[in-house]
Amino acid sequence: MDYSVLRILGYFSIAVTIFLLSYLAFRGDLEAAKLLVYIGLILLSNELLSGILLSFNIVVRV
Repeated sequence: MDYSVLRILGYFSIAVTIFLLSYLAFRGDLEAAKLLVYIGLILLSNELLSGILLSFNIVVRV
């Protein structure tokens, strides 16, 4: 798969995560919002260590 396609999918997953986080916070479901933040931080730390794309690195490695 081309890296540009994976990069676009990575940006799309960031947008979906931000939307879900704001939606859950608006509904008052703070526990789910905190869980989403923790998952996002784990994915982001994986992204910073590997230097390529978000979340798809984990999918490929598993």
